[in-house]
Amino acid sequence: MAYGDLPNDAMSNISLLLCIPTVTALTMSVKARLCDRRMRMPVQYNVDQYLMITSNMLSYSCMVIWAFILPGNRQARLEAMVVLDILLGLTAERILTRSIHRLDTEPYHAPGPLAKSRRLRRALLTYMICFLLRTMWVAVTDVAGTGPVAKGTGKYEYYCTILALPAAYTMARTLLLDAIHPDSHDHVEEMEGVTNSFTISDETDAEDEMEVDLGQLDLHETQAL
Repeated sequence: MAYGDLPNDAMSNISLLLCIPTVTALTMSVKARLCDRRMRMPVQYNVDQYLMITSNMLSYSCMVIWAFILPGNRQARLEAMVVLDILLGLTAERILTRSIHRLDTEPYHAPGPLAKSRRLRRALLTYMICFLLRTMWVAVTDVAGTGPVAKGTGKYEYYCTILALPAAYTMARTLLLDAIHPDSHDHVEEMEGVTNSFTISDETDAEDEMEVDLGQLDLHETQAL
């Protein structure tokens, strides 16, 4: 964590390093069991989990750093940026990520240099969007201003800052942004569905044409008699 109004002792730093990965992994596990409509293979799940953990840590760290650098009440600014990001930033990030990867249906978790380059591209785009959106809240909080923080007992406020705030943000971001990229599995199923329907249509047309030819042949034979 940063200095000043934000906790900056060994417990606060260690708890932040443990809280975000743990909450991300638990949220992804529950979401995969209860909410996801498609099953990800273990390799793809591990790749998505790693990207989700690192992007969550980057997003929250950017807000902590900006809250420390800018003047004013640092804790109030951090809380304002977290609330704005949950209400507006995560939806904007979801729309941007979906738009960028809308046609990116090639596998990014398979072994090989080509999949590695796609995986690196996804990671760089994700980190860039994270940084730009969290930086945007700096201007918003400067214009709106940051009011005083609600004061409670010192211990309660301390644990809310180092545990509750990052845990709530991590859970919300993971639920909204995990596994929103289209992948090759869905693309292949869609193409197979189109191919199968085309094949059935061809077979039906061929049968209809055969029936018409047989009918014409029977008509010619009747006229000849």
